[in-house]
Amino acid sequence: MAWNDIEEISEAVQNLILNAHALGPVLSYKAVASPRHDLHIKESWRVKFDNESRRELLRNPGDEIISP
Repeated sequence: MAWNDIEEISEAVQNLILNAHALGPVLSYKAVASPRHDLHIKESWRVKFDNESRRELLRNPGDEIISP
């Protein structure tokens, strides 16, 4: 918005939509696509989280269904 001296968010969004539409389906998809995050969890962290979760469930199982 600062690059183009736009003060209203609605105007900025409208301009983005119009410009994306002008690019066509393939290029507009590339222009507005969000980057995907590639998350990798260390095996040691996964094991620790799993162990702590199981320990907590043993300590406090949470909501339990009690038949009438």
